[in-house]
Amino acid sequence: EFNCEINLIKGSSTDLEIKEKIKKLGIFDLIYIDGCHDYECVISDINLVKEISDVNTYVVVDDSSCFKNLSEYHFKGHIDVCNAVKDVLENDDSFVEILCVGHNRVFKKIK
Repeated sequence: EFNCEINLIKGSSTDLEIKEKIKKLGIFDLIYIDGCHDYECVISDINLVKEISDVNTYVVVDDSSCFKNLSEYHFKGHIDVCNAVKDVLENDDSFVEILCVGHNRVFKKIK
């Protein structure tokens, strides 16, 4: 059971102390990446995801659909987020994209 009083960690996901606290929680079933929109921050978040996920973990990446063929009326995301996902997550055969809903993309760890 998730208890916000016990499991809520406040801080930046790029902070080494915060990363260590997150890793100590173990493996996650669902991870939502949303925050800093700078390329290096997103890369850092994706690399952390790789450490705290296992087969069948779902990863939702906010603001990551710039290169998707969506209607011109949809907000597709931020280019640095999209480039980080393209460069790292899309090129990792441990993850497969299973869904795109607007500017959110959902990946599943398959190995």
